[in-house]
Amino acid sequence: METGTGYAQWRMAALFALTLTCVVATLLFAHTLMFPIIGAITLAVVTQPLSVWLRKRWSPTLAGIAMVVLVSLVLFVPMYVLIKHLVVQAIALARYVESGGVDDFFAELAVKHPKLGDAIQNAITQFAPGMSGRAIAGWSAPKLGQAFGAIVHGIVSIVLLLFFYFFLVRDEAVALRAWESILPLRDDETFDFSRKLRDIIDAIFAGRLLIAMLQGVASGVAYWLVGVPGALLWGFVTFICCLIPAFGAFLAWVPICLYVGLVLSWTKCLILAIWCSAVVSTMDNFLYPVFVGKKTDLHTGVVFVAIFGGLAFFGISGFILGPVLVASAILLLQIWKQRLAEAGVH
Repeated sequence: METGTGYAQWRMAALFALTLTCVVATLLFAHTLMFPIIGAITLAVVTQPLSVWLRKRWSPTLAGIAMVVLVSLVLFVPMYVLIKHLVVQAIALARYVESGGVDDFFAELAVKHPKLGDAIQNAITQFAPGMSGRAIAGWSAPKLGQAFGAIVHGIVSIVLLLFFYFFLVRDEAVALRAWESILPLRDDETFDFSRKLRDIIDAIFAGRLLIAMLQGVASGVAYWLVGVPGALLWGFVTFICCLIPAFGAFLAWVPICLYVGLVLSWTKCLILAIWCSAVVSTMDNFLYPVFVGKKTDLHTGVVFVAIFGGLAFFGISGFILGPVLVASAILLLQIWKQRLAEAGVH
């Protein structure tokens, strides 16, 4: 009897070890596909209302194809055009720096504003001795090579993302059943967890991200109108900065306004500052309630930690994975709090 019990326990332990090995191995090779997988899931959640509407009228396969085409036209084709122009402007900026344009800029600035030029030169001498345009070019050249490699990797990831997205749209019912079977929660908890997670994803990606994009467009157009060189590039930088809560937009447009005032015209600087402070920096206050409403009360600081913490830890896939993990952690903690309250533990 003891032999039979010991044999059964050994089989159970072997099954557990085999299962753990397979799961770990799967996660290791799936890690390279983390961005397209998580991106496809996030995109499927955000676009679910439209995909459901299409599946009611068309076959699941046709609805999946239509959603892939629509997402490509709305998101990825404009993204390709944007990246293409960003690369062109980044190369032009690198050539400007390499040709000594930065040194010439500071020399002209010292002539126009002697005190300011001397202050900048003293600061460079004190905090960054030996810095020059060519030194910056020598530092930035390898970074450009890395950027081109990242662009190629990004294109491959987007193709895979669309591939996974098609199957999620076509087989949504199967995916939802698999999701519900994996979660170790009660039925009511699974429903609440899935609903709140979808709302948080909508708030972050259809809310914060979309508003930051609109802020980047509004600022980029203004930069172009006042004559800022590389307006598209600096509009993209403003978009990235706008993801930072509260003061993110100021980090981008304030230095650009100073550049416009010192190099172009103080009148243009004043016009740009009024536009950016009155429209760009306040846009999220008006648009966030419209896009998100009362779906979630997720604090902007949490959004900041989720996005930039995810980027720092996971790389580019962390842009999506970070918010999803933070949202999941918050919801799971709420479930534990509810269970403890039901058990009478305070």
